[in-house]
Amino acid sequence: MKAEEWAHYEKLFPAIKDKNNFLSIDEWAYTGTPTDLKLALSYAMVLQEMFRHTDFIKMSAFTMGVSTINFNPTESSFNTTGLTFKLYRDHFGTVPVEVSGTSAQPAPKTRLIKILTAQKPHRFPR
Repeated sequence: MKAEEWAHYEKLFPAIKDKNNFLSIDEWAYTGTPTDLKLALSYAMVLQEMFRHTDFIKMSAFTMGVSTINFNPTESSFNTTGLTFKLYRDHFGTVPVEVSGTSAQPAPKTRLIKILTAQKPHRFPR
């Protein structure tokens, strides 16, 4: 999805903006392609779009973390995909935008979350 499409959806469905809905991209990756410069550049384009649009893209989860390395029984190294992620991490750090402050965590708004957070953690017998 291109970021421009999100603005179109906000016009079609005003509740998206009114309710502060956001986009989470889960399990994204290009599969079935060789790890080469073309793939690395495509990942860089995706990362750049996500960083540019953090106003509505709040999280993403890359699918195959092991696909970022080449390995055999005696050695391992980053492939072009891994080097792309490493470049972004080295340049932007672990959090692209610094968050600071001492605001308290807001109270849960849904019944299920209230129930789950009120429960004591389960202890497994030893």
